[in-house]
Amino acid sequence: MRSKGVFVLVLLGALTAYYVYSPIPNNIEERWKLMLTDSFFKTLSHLVSLLAFVF
Repeated sequence: MRSKGVFVLVLLGALTAYYVYSPIPNNIEERWKLMLTDSFFKTLSHLVSLLAFVF
């Protein structure tokens, strides 16, 4: 039971990292802010698409 929870946690972390990561040039300062902003708008876009599909 405990190893199943650890596996789920690692899988969730890996999927989150895959979703958030986007290749950005090295010369941009504070790349993490750009990645988080991009993932926020990507999530928002997916939610809007889902709502348009449902309703």
